[in-house]
Amino acid sequence: MTFPILGGNTAVAGGYTIDNSLRFNDGDSPELSKTLGSPTNNKIYTFSMWLKRGVIDTSTTFIGHYDGSASNPFVTVQFQSSGTLRVEAYDNDTTSVMALNTGTSGQLFRDVSAWYHIVLAFDTTQSTASNRVKVYVNGNQVTSFGTETYPSQNKVLAFNKENTEAYYGVYKYGNSGSGGNFYDGYIAELFFIDGQQLSPTDFGEFDEDSGIWKPKEYEGTFGNNGYFLDFENSGSLGADSSGNGNNFTPTNLASTDQTTDTPTNNFCTLNSIYINGASSNIAPTYSEGNTITNSGGSGTSATRTSSTFEFSSGKWYWEVKVNDSPSAVDIGINNNTIGALCGIRQDGTYFTDNNNQGTLTSFTSGDIISFAFDMDNKKMYIAKNGTYMNSANPSTSTNGISFTTTDSMHCQFKSRQDDSLSANFGNPPFSITSGNSDGNGYGNFEYTPPSGYLALCTQNLATALSPTIDDGSAYFHTQLYTGNGSARTITNDANAGDFQPDWVWVKHRNHPTAHSHNLVDSSRGGTKTLYSSNNGYEETITQGITGFATDGFTVGTNVAVNSDTINYVAWQWRANGGTTSSNTDGTITSTVQANQTAGFSIVTWTGTGANATVGHGLGKTPKVVIVKNRSDSDNWTVYNNNLSDSKALFLQDTNAEIPTSSYNFWSLYWNETDPTSSVFSVGVDNSVNGSSDNIIAYCFAEIEGYSKYGTYTGNGTGSFGPFANGTFVYTGFKPAWVMIKRTDGANGWNIFDNKRNPFNIVEKQLFANSTAPEDSDASHHAERDYLSNGFKLKGNGNDINANGATYSYYAIAENPFVTSSGVPVTAR
Repeated sequence: MTFPILGGNTAVAGGYTIDNSLRFNDGDSPELSKTLGSPTNNKIYTFSMWLKRGVIDTSTTFIGHYDGSASNPFVTVQFQSSGTLRVEAYDNDTTSVMALNTGTSGQLFRDVSAWYHIVLAFDTTQSTASNRVKVYVNGNQVTSFGTETYPSQNKVLAFNKENTEAYYGVYKYGNSGSGGNFYDGYIAELFFIDGQQLSPTDFGEFDEDSGIWKPKEYEGTFGNNGYFLDFENSGSLGADSSGNGNNFTPTNLASTDQTTDTPTNNFCTLNSIYINGASSNIAPTYSEGNTITNSGGSGTSATRTSSTFEFSSGKWYWEVKVNDSPSAVDIGINNNTIGALCGIRQDGTYFTDNNNQGTLTSFTSGDIISFAFDMDNKKMYIAKNGTYMNSANPSTSTNGISFTTTDSMHCQFKSRQDDSLSANFGNPPFSITSGNSDGNGYGNFEYTPPSGYLALCTQNLATALSPTIDDGSAYFHTQLYTGNGSARTITNDANAGDFQPDWVWVKHRNHPTAHSHNLVDSSRGGTKTLYSSNNGYEETITQGITGFATDGFTVGTNVAVNSDTINYVAWQWRANGGTTSSNTDGTITSTVQANQTAGFSIVTWTGTGANATVGHGLGKTPKVVIVKNRSDSDNWTVYNNNLSDSKALFLQDTNAEIPTSSYNFWSLYWNETDPTSSVFSVGVDNSVNGSSDNIIAYCFAEIEGYSKYGTYTGNGTGSFGPFANGTFVYTGFKPAWVMIKRTDGANGWNIFDNKRNPFNIVEKQLFANSTAPEDSDASHHAERDYLSNGFKLKGNGNDINANGATYSYYAIAENPFVTSSGVPVTAR
């Protein structure tokens, strides 16, 4: 028996909710179809829908209309295997009359962890060709295409032509009407409006707090052929809710394909772009909207399948159905560095912190394994077919299996053989015989989640993680500008967070002569310049960055910051608006300008030449401290909590972590003491505490959903370009700015941002340690995709993804994965 899936009982902040979506599995050849009637206007119409992608390595069609008349005209809207969006119409098998393709150098769509909103608005009566077809993604119009051919004026296309077969999930063409490129993923809130060329604001809006695009209720009319598919009736998945009765016929779609994974409550799935570990590892295959995995492993080659969510706190419940007789599979949770597996093997062996702890109950084909993870108390509970193996039900027991890891964790499968598993995070790919939701009314499970244990969905995640910054641009902003050679104010974009920056870091992007990065902060004042690309002392550059404005900064005529026609990038951090205070938390009295909300402070002091502590004002332990002696030519010394030896790097050069084998640099720089919530320690080295010298430090603490300072191991996998399958790094937010440094080899400090590359691929890199201009040369193998929950490396070069190499990254968010009010971020 299959129970209907209902939406959660808790209302999403912001009012409008979407309860259901429809899951398409390309291997099932799924489709929705109907024959179009007489249109209100066969030249003017609009499509609107939300899409969440499944597998991305093949071309998949979500709209495909086919006219079976003599000439067989057809249309297709699809994601291509390269990640491009293609909208194309044909008069027959071979004659294209309209073609829009974002192109591999343009906007790519390879995010599988969140939802895209796509609007296609047609009016072929328009005299201006580009107005005849408009494409919008997440509320913004796409204006750059690799291929751009518009239909002739007044052209009738098969998108809204009487007696044409309208399909979703497949396109058909030719005399036989053969189908192909079946869609893989989810569709929600599907509208077709006949007779109007609408804008995305008819279907969505930007959230006031975060700036994230989100759905809103459509209040307009539909026209003769118009329809609204909300997928709320599991017994009639193609039912039209517009009132027109334009119902679709589902083929190879079952009631289990109706889910509660929606744009207003995004559910966890398996992450089909996750590749970590050694380059010899095999990538698994995925199906049913990334809820079923087949490892495809054999011998000693391992496959690892990760979830799209990670969690560092809260209590979480999920289920796994075993689809065949497992031979070498581990199921549980892990962290991004693959070092703390907690879970169970098919023979009943269970692990905590990657160590064998004993034997519970084995499992085999058809069994459902339930996991309840208490991240707050570090307890794990495992059930087989509803019976907990290691203790009583966690609702009434506290004697679960203990683990110690404090890292953010994700759900993971690991296998060395050919094993198939179905993951149910609340949106099951298999029939449920009972139907149970969590205590908040979310999810659909075979067994009742223990009291307090929740489904992995964004509505629950928002409460558990409690992000405090919904819009990263309120505390960090990247501004692009073109120099003019005259003193001026650089005003930030209108959609920036409107703050006075307190640390401004400017670098030219294309000057024919190399110039240093210029760094100025409001604690020292305008014109007081440091250079990340060398170890020089502070200089007064009267025509450099001269001051700070309420929504930007001022520059003079210096070529490093304002040469005529030269392009520049300015990275800006917000501290406390230039207001400093004396801090006596340490043995040295410091002057501090702190922003505890954003986890950033600027600290200055006079060095003593002796071991000391310095107050930083963050109220939370910093993970990164960047120190510079302003009075001397000496190293930019970077404390990084993730390093294992001296915990020191030099910002101005390419050196690996400074070793302690020949000298105790851990003592020399940091007095062998990690920072606390109130102070950081400095040693006797001149670079961090030179006697009577002026010293400055920039301190960074992690803030949930806003900043992450972590590590990863490169896998060297894949050739350079869109098909490269490098390491995926989870941050818990959509990145705005990422700096990467290899820590076990001599490579530079790579800096990428979301303004120089507003769409994937992100390839334009600058190096903090170099005066060189911007580089997007493919030979460096340094591309990546920014995604809704982290970033994916697309190259295999030493700078970012050498096999087995270790890297530290410094990342700041555009938006959290879900806001404090439960608004999920859109896919990038």
